[in-house]
Amino acid sequence: MRHAAAALLVAAAFVPRGPLLAQDAANDPHAVQPERPTVATHAGTVAPGWIEFEAGAEFDRYAGGTHGAIAPLVAKVGLAPRLQLTIAASLTRPPGTSAAGFGDAMVGIKWRVAEHAPLVGDFALLPFLKVPS
Repeated sequence: MRHAAAALLVAAAFVPRGPLLAQDAANDPHAVQPERPTVATHAGTVAPGWIEFEAGAEFDRYAGGTHGAIAPLVAKVGLAPRLQLTIAASLTRPPGTSAAGFGDAMVGIKWRVAEHAPLVGDFALLPFLKVPS
């Protein structure tokens, strides 16, 4: 098995590569720009007049055999070329319960302050107002 993995890596090194399609999407103001708040959030904003929706799901297993779940829901609205309104909420099922409900709600504005800056590249401010449920 180790030899097969090594052979696959060597073969992959010789596969011709070109530009990735995702690299061209950065030039299109209408290209979808998913955000991953738990990993990294880019400085891009939704094009003015456009709306993007994002949703996900996380299922957790805890000690004692209990389970929980959360489904974040996000709507992003392009307000201006460098300004985006973000509205987020979540559906939750706390561990050890069978009832689902709403989690915290958030509203924020992302303002892209700089583009292609020498030291930071694209840079945005993303303040949020979070309302507990």
